[in-house]
Amino acid sequence: MLPLSASVPTIEGLLAKNAPNAILCVSSQGTINYYHGRDPKPSSLVGRHVRDLTLPEHWPMVQASYQRLFDSGKPEQYEYRYANPEGQLVYLHIYKFLVQAHQDQPATAMVVSTDVTAQRLNYQQKEAAWQNLLGMINQGWQSMLMLDPEGRIVLANQRLVERFRYLYQLNLEVGRHFNEYFETEEMKGQFAHYFNEAIEFKQNLRFEHLWPTDAKGRVRWFDVSFTPVVDSQGQVLGVVIGQIEITERKEEHSHWQQMNQALIEKNTQLSHYSHVVSHNLRAPVASLLGLINVMELQGLVNDDNRELLNLIRNSAQGLDTVVRDLNQILAETWAKDEQKLWVDFAQEVDLVKALLGQPILTQQVTIHTDFTEVAGLVSTRSYLSSIFYNLIGNAIKYQHPGRPPVITVSSKRLPERPNCLVITFSDNCLGMDLATQGDHLFKLYQRFHHHVDGKGMGLYLVKTQVEMLGGKIEVESQVNQGTQFHVYLKEK
Repeated sequence: MLPLSASVPTIEGLLAKNAPNAILCVSSQGTINYYHGRDPKPSSLVGRHVRDLTLPEHWPMVQASYQRLFDSGKPEQYEYRYANPEGQLVYLHIYKFLVQAHQDQPATAMVVSTDVTAQRLNYQQKEAAWQNLLGMINQGWQSMLMLDPEGRIVLANQRLVERFRYLYQLNLEVGRHFNEYFETEEMKGQFAHYFNEAIEFKQNLRFEHLWPTDAKGRVRWFDVSFTPVVDSQGQVLGVVIGQIEITERKEEHSHWQQMNQALIEKNTQLSHYSHVVSHNLRAPVASLLGLINVMELQGLVNDDNRELLNLIRNSAQGLDTVVRDLNQILAETWAKDEQKLWVDFAQEVDLVKALLGQPILTQQVTIHTDFTEVAGLVSTRSYLSSIFYNLIGNAIKYQHPGRPPVITVSSKRLPERPNCLVITFSDNCLGMDLATQGDHLFKLYQRFHHHVDGKGMGLYLVKTQVEMLGGKIEVESQVNQGTQFHVYLKEK
């Protein structure tokens, strides 16, 4: 208990420190003898019992507090909550202590009431935000860790705690420096480098990290991020470290790298095979044909062996044709690595006209073009040149005997398929029965009209080249009406 003279500085200190909303003097009987506060009519409270200012459900607690104060003389403090007339919660911090004017007079309770509603609500909001953060961290699919600016653990989500316990038999402890969990000085140095860089430059860092072999003998890869937490004044409050295990992705990437290397080796072997086909294999065939010619020149061919030599010659010539065709197919396949250039569709048609000038002139071929919507595209020129040549050439070769060929080549974009165009080759020639021939149309050495020379390679090459360009080809045709080829390509 303080004498009144000694209590004055204490009251002044409370006023300065807490800016109380009210100060009351309450007798041992609970009567209010003095009031200073926001109430514009303090006289309305003086003389009333303190119970009148207390909600009925709170009075037992308040009464017990006053009883302890007067019995022991020790100060009392607690937080008091009530609803104001508007229904809003109000939080008060209550501090009580005893004062006595004279020793022969009874002690009086000095009550200092401070409105802490704003602080309390702010704390509740922060607590709610913190709990939400914890919830998101624990429910997230990342392993997350929050460190203070010194590198000590503030919190770790459940996923990371379980991962450390399962993989490394380690328990993460709040307050412990995270660097203590690294086994080697190299790893400690790497962690310190990224941690200090995130704090110094206040920027997010992200990298892939190879964790040492775990307890099960497996190397594990992680996508790691260091994110500094910075307040409104630019002060770094800590660093959040996120981890996503990418071991399976890295292993899959390594697997694909090995497959790509195997494909490169196979392609190299295919290139060597192409060389063998074009040189080594054709040489014996050419020698065989040459020997037959020598025998004829030297008069060694007679009635007994003439038929046999003709069969040998026909077989050798057939084999030579197959070898040449295979060599052409391989050469066309390797052309995919050719540099991509701008290909002008009108120029490609003009080139075909120049190459097929004689049959176009003698057979009165008419070629219409419409490239107003799409004039060309960046692509492998040799492929497109071959596509234009074969499709226009086939229309001329398989013309209808009752009318001159009319060929139309046009291009347009497809609104329903962004970055895609279609080149259409239409003719009025023989056409074909797709119901019976469609499944074999683009296969090698397939022919459907035998009244003209051909090997059945053109459409096979066209389909191969279109697909090598990442496109597709479709056909519409009616017997004796004509055919339309639609070549779909992507614009680069």
